[in-house]
Amino acid sequence: NLRIICNRGEYNVRKNLLPMGVLGLSLTPKAHVVSTLVCETGRKALVITNDEANATRICADLVTMGLKAYLFPATDRNFHTGESRSREYERKRLGVLGLVAENNYDAVVCSVEAAMQLTIPKKVLTEKSVTLKNGADVELDKVVNALVSAGYVRTDMIEGEGQFALRGSILDFFPPDSGQPVRVEFWGDEIDSIRSFDPESQRSIENIEEIRIYPAGDFPEEEANRVSFLDYFDREETI
Repeated sequence: NLRIICNRGEYNVRKNLLPMGVLGLSLTPKAHVVSTLVCETGRKALVITNDEANATRICADLVTMGLKAYLFPATDRNFHTGESRSREYERKRLGVLGLVAENNYDAVVCSVEAAMQLTIPKKVLTEKSVTLKNGADVELDKVVNALVSAGYVRTDMIEGEGQFALRGSILDFFPPDSGQPVRVEFWGDEIDSIRSFDPESQRSIENIEEIRIYPAGDFPEEEANRVSFLDYFDREETI
């Protein structure tokens, strides 16, 4: 009985009677157990599956159940160099790491392979991030330099994640953790407006008061300092 399993799981988590095993469930009931534990205990969840296909399905189920759940993909193993090398998975990983660092999530789902791949330390991720707030005084050049430092690529018009474009006092950029690009308009050194927009029609979607810009590229100079993905999680607050 799934309800009994969820109730028992909640009790064990609250009493810290861990580790705990639940066997014989298919993917959707597994997601149901995770969702129930997160909602009833107030803890975050890290779900590690045997492969990325199952991770994707469980993540989709958790989103359907109302959680802020994110898929942490494995690094794209593309051995080509230069511009031909895909950065899609790298950007998605950094976007999820940013959300975890800011505690802005309910659950993260990944495969064993993704969990075992090393990544940049949380401190480096935080240092490479920048916050923009509506009405704040900030020099446009400093924001542009921060984007370049965070791995964003400048283009004439943004078409995908990890790009930014500058036209006069209008700055567009596409964060790796967002479904839409963001437009920031400056009035001198003051941020006049921040809003998401449709890249095809250029129409505004939603006004934004504050946004945290996470890195959109990896940092080869930090190769020797890489840490486990698991280091991003508070062991006492995560199930």
